[in-house]
Amino acid sequence: MESRPLLVLGSDLAAASFVRSMCSQGYRGILIVDSSLEPGGYLGTQHSVGFRFEKLPLLIPERFSGFFEKHGFQMLCKEVSFTIAKEGDHVSKTMCWRSSGEKPWWYPELGGRLCIPRGGWGRAIKSMLASGCSEYTYYTPRKIDIARRIAVLRNGRVIRYGVLVSSYPLPLLLESLYDEKISGKFMELAASLDHVDLMGIALGIRGDAPKWDIVIHGTRASRTHTFYILSNIDPSSAPPNHYLVESLMSYCKGNPPPTDQVSRAFAEARWAKLASNKEDVVSERVYTIPYITPLGSGGGFLEEVRAYLASNGIYLVGVGGLWRNMSPWEQVESGVKAAEEVSRTHITTDR
Repeated sequence: MESRPLLVLGSDLAAASFVRSMCSQGYRGILIVDSSLEPGGYLGTQHSVGFRFEKLPLLIPERFSGFFEKHGFQMLCKEVSFTIAKEGDHVSKTMCWRSSGEKPWWYPELGGRLCIPRGGWGRAIKSMLASGCSEYTYYTPRKIDIARRIAVLRNGRVIRYGVLVSSYPLPLLLESLYDEKISGKFMELAASLDHVDLMGIALGIRGDAPKWDIVIHGTRASRTHTFYILSNIDPSSAPPNHYLVESLMSYCKGNPPPTDQVSRAFAEARWAKLASNKEDVVSERVYTIPYITPLGSGGGFLEEVRAYLASNGIYLVGVGGLWRNMSPWEQVESGVKAAEEVSRTHITTDR
């Protein structure tokens, strides 16, 4: 068994801002569980044959670029054009018709200058997590004993922690928690938490890019595609004479995604005049991002469980942890606030 003053579950905006804040205060020995490849992990970057694929092509309005620069991100901004290829209740479809008038937190602003970190979100997050005061592992917890403050990871590693901070999707965290007093409420709460999931499909295409940067495309069967011609927004994401189209499609339990995701995405991209010949697709990626948009509130149980966990050294941050439809800047702020709380109330943490 090893001891760690801080154990962080997550590798998203909230977790990265928490780690950065703690490192700046001189804390060391932080262990981070990198969940970018796990359910709920939404920020990640992959490279292949000259393309840079974003798991989630998240765009930030320029008016918040200064905020993100302050918190360690180097932003690239551009006037982003958009068009609507097919009208429809686009926002309602992205929420699976579950929430009237509410937009998912990742939904882009249409028009104006939008920003993305130079080199992609994955690179920016990793630079914060690997900043010298911490190390990270890819093995998520199998079991967390709240009373003993012990986490058993899926590779058998046993961690005795002082404080645990989690942006991991709350339903998954609740499944791993063990506590004789409140385990029944954990299961009851987990069963009440609803969510909308996301499928990301990226196509690297040979040829000249379309003129639009974002294309909104409402389709049949209550589906919708939000297309990003990412290489128009950040030219470094595609090699010369090629372009990169990334499509986001929401789905939920009662309406799962089609089995032929790539073929379907290409068909819709062709309908939207973003591609013409399947043979020109030279690289492709499919990302499944469950738990991306929380819906169910869990009623009074949610606040009760959150308070109980905090009293036992477990702090929830971000969209997944707090189970809220939070904007990207609110997610960063939640990580910073958690760092302030941990620094103030847990003075025994090693520095």
